[in-house]
Amino acid sequence: MADSLFIPISQPPANVLEVESLLAEVFLELGKAPPRLSLRRNDDVPATNLMTSFLMFEGEGPNDFCWTSISEVPIEITEDSSRPYMVNVTTRGDWKFGGAVAYAFCKHEGSCVFNDSGVLDGSPRFDADSLRNALLADP
Repeated sequence: MADSLFIPISQPPANVLEVESLLAEVFLELGKAPPRLSLRRNDDVPATNLMTSFLMFEGEGPNDFCWTSISEVPIEITEDSSRPYMVNVTTRGDWKFGGAVAYAFCKHEGSCVFNDSGVLDGSPRFDADSLRNALLADP
């Protein structure tokens, strides 16, 4: 079963290039090669919009993959009236990889990461620094 990390954000990224830029900075900071990403949909309609599609991220290892979707959600869910959107990072692979993707969005927004499934170190919530520490900790 796939688990998720959730990141409240104020605005969705403008496009895939903005997401690539966020990821490149964070993955280099963590000593990893930036992942490949592609915008996809589950139907036959071309993927053109981050709000109606999902992003697939693929790294170098066989378990380095995750996907994200971005949704507008009620403030009761984001717990922050200045952040009405939620990024959902999901994987069935390596959570160090999925966590790095979540860290990119969190660091960019200066927000938090909800860890409802307890992946990584079991903390229910991370700020950017605590998520970075969990990512750099030995398994």
